[in-house]
Amino acid sequence: MPRKGVPGRAPVDRTRGTIAALLTAAVVGLAVLGYSGYAMFACPPQFDSAAWERAQGIDAEQEPVRRQLASQLGRCGFIDGASEERVREVVGAPIPENEDTETRSWSYYLGDASWGVDSDWLVIEFSRRNRVETVDVRED
Repeated sequence: MPRKGVPGRAPVDRTRGTIAALLTAAVVGLAVLGYSGYAMFACPPQFDSAAWERAQGIDAEQEPVRRQLASQLGRCGFIDGASEERVREVVGAPIPENEDTETRSWSYYLGDASWGVDSDWLVIEFSRRNRVETVDVRED
């Protein structure tokens, strides 16, 4: 059955217009995000251990930096399968009360959670062979 339209005009293909609009929106969205969006999701060639160390402590200004680095550590796989020694080189050893020998995990304080009730932690879990098994940011 022929498509209906305005007499004397070719039928409009709405699919092309929809695809063009979606592509335009995607390009504009990426341009708006710019470098900050790229930096949030991109993986640099190596983990910035110096920035991690500088952001250590309970300084509220450094909490976002430390959270971003912790997220990057897990997302980019910098220590996946690494030994305990390598983890110490990259992020340092946890303070003794944040080392759980029963569950084979190390925790690093990142700051207050978004609602301020709980705390965010970088948790690194080791296998029985003392290799990193999981890297995760968690609330307590």
